[in-house]
Amino acid sequence: WAVRWERRWITLELGGGRRDAFLPGSAPQGLKTIDGFGPTPRSDYTRVAGAIRPVPWLSVAGWYFHPWDGGGDFEPPHHARASATFFSRFTRTFPSGVFALRGEVAAESWSTGARGGRTGDSTNLFIGATFVDYDLQVQIGDVTIFWVMRNGNAMRSSYVPGLGYPKYWQYYGARWEFRN
Repeated sequence: WAVRWERRWITLELGGGRRDAFLPGSAPQGLKTIDGFGPTPRSDYTRVAGAIRPVPWLSVAGWYFHPWDGGGDFEPPHHARASATFFSRFTRTFPSGVFALRGEVAAESWSTGARGGRTGDSTNLFIGATFVDYDLQVQIGDVTIFWVMRNGNAMRSSYVPGLGYPKYWQYYGARWEFRN
């Protein structure tokens, strides 16, 4: 279920749902695992999302996710993401709309909670973490040049237990869309 209210400058959404229980089968033979997934009870959750656009070229958005009962693998008790995005086509300077600039700063955060690893009867836990991401794009005609940095705040935690997450991980390039 979800309820959404939207206007030109603001969007608010409140939703929820239910995930069925999960009972894992045996692990595949020959593949390296990270302890494996444990059984997960039926989960009810709520999601709140919103975006504000005070001026046409700036947007501040975010969402918050919370399982009320159940939870389990990869569902920390509190999980949120917020971002601020600048986007402009510079239509007064370049009336053809051939040039655009987009920049985004986002932060994703979660609290300590159950995660995917199980060892015997003990449960591994997510350790609360916050990751900051950056995204910069310049579009000239059908060519978009981009630069993205993940984990820009050098957080030592990781999404998956036993696997590290690189600090200051960057990728960049150009995308050319052909319109034949």
